[in-house]
Amino acid sequence: MARKPRPLSSFLGGSSTLESLVAEAHRHGRLLEQVHACLPATMRLHCRHCLIRGRTLVLLVDSPGSATLLRFQLPALLDQLRAREGLPIQDIRLRNLQAVRDITDNRRRLPRVGRAVPESIRQAAIGRETSEIGAALLRLSRTLARVERQGSGQTGFPQRGRGTGDTSRT
Repeated sequence: MARKPRPLSSFLGGSSTLESLVAEAHRHGRLLEQVHACLPATMRLHCRHCLIRGRTLVLLVDSPGSATLLRFQLPALLDQLRAREGLPIQDIRLRNLQAVRDITDNRRRLPRVGRAVPESIRQAAIGRETSEIGAALLRLSRTLARVERQGSGQTGFPQRGRGTGDTSRT
């Protein structure tokens, strides 16, 4: 029979640093509940997290569209939070989580190069195989040909020896 999961607080025991992190997470959760109570039901799902920095409330929303809609409601939200919840805030800032994800996602879409480009590079390398530039051109042509075979929907750069069966350095 499977045991019930234990609360995180049971693992933290005597660590004051971890206990303070847990307390901070609980404060953020209560703050988010207060913000949700002041928002229309349609906007509650889009406001994912919030925190207070100084006297500014920072709301993290899930998309640019919801940030735009929420921006129109900020003056009323600020008044409600001050009056109803007694929060000492002077300003509300919005942060778009989708933009943060886009910035932190370091993978890029690879452009389609077509079959002619790797072949042209390979032709340019013929006769220069013994030089460093010739060897580099041959590696480039093989890599581009492999990427073209795998399709243009791939993100990131191909990894040597991962899933291709090719573990050689060239």
